[in-house]
Amino acid sequence: MEPLKNRSVHLVIVQLAVLGLCLGAAAPAAAQTGFEAPDYDGSADGVLVTGQQGWYLPPVDGSTDEFVYTYVDNALGLPANAVGEDQFLGGVVSRDGLLDRAQFAFDWSAASVWTASYDFAARFNGTLPASDNLGSFSLQNSLVARYFIALNTWVNVLTATQWNSNYIVFNSSGIMLDPISPGPEWRNLAVDHWYRQSTTFDFDSNSITSISITDLDTGDTATMAPTGWYLAGGAGGGGLPLPTALRFFIGGDTTTLGNVQGWDNLAMDPGAAPAAAGREESRGAQFMPLASGSVTN
Repeated sequence: MEPLKNRSVHLVIVQLAVLGLCLGAAAPAAAQTGFEAPDYDGSADGVLVTGQQGWYLPPVDGSTDEFVYTYVDNALGLPANAVGEDQFLGGVVSRDGLLDRAQFAFDWSAASVWTASYDFAARFNGTLPASDNLGSFSLQNSLVARYFIALNTWVNVLTATQWNSNYIVFNSSGIMLDPISPGPEWRNLAVDHWYRQSTTFDFDSNSITSISITDLDTGDTATMAPTGWYLAGGAGGGGLPLPTALRFFIGGDTTTLGNVQGWDNLAMDPGAAPAAAGREESRGAQFMPLASGSVTN
């Protein structure tokens, strides 16, 4: 897999226009960030992302900040990302009752179809057993708007050596489903290992249309086209407004310390790529248990 270009440029605006001509309407904007200097300050011990380039701490009780780290000698102990540059976003649950959140405002109304992608890695830096939920990516505000949650959980909290990437979605009537594991490629992920996840969603149908996961060391990719996976509000949106932000979350049971997640190369692209042929939605998909009372985003 070829590294993404120009990761150090925050919110690169892509204008599909001919130079010198006025086309009358601007193309939807794509955005990407690799959390690189000079746009972001980072260090081995971490620099607060809150206040940098529009990132903020959402007003959720029990929230604390995430940080920008250098890959070299980072305090989280995460390894280098094969397609990363020098810095990444991350955090560790390190204070009783506080879970890590980093939120960014984004204009999702600029297009009906978007693909959100990011690199992610996980580990546990505490005293076993670990606790669920490990972390998530979500559209926000999940209290009032259309959203889904890409939810990460431990395979076994007693060992915390493997983790699963699941989805929390809704049926056509807007009823939340139990977390879904798309297939074996999204399960038993290794700690201290970087992957890339992409989710394509369509606000017109209010559904998730394609997902993929890539092992960034091997380049192996799995892609599928889910059926019946809706955002909050169900088919058509149920009158809910569009989201206005995105959030990275690092979680747990609010008393167990040590869950770690890292994030890099965030991209929000208007439009979608088709799912790979021959990948059936039902192959290997299964519902996953959700820890009672656990926080998801």
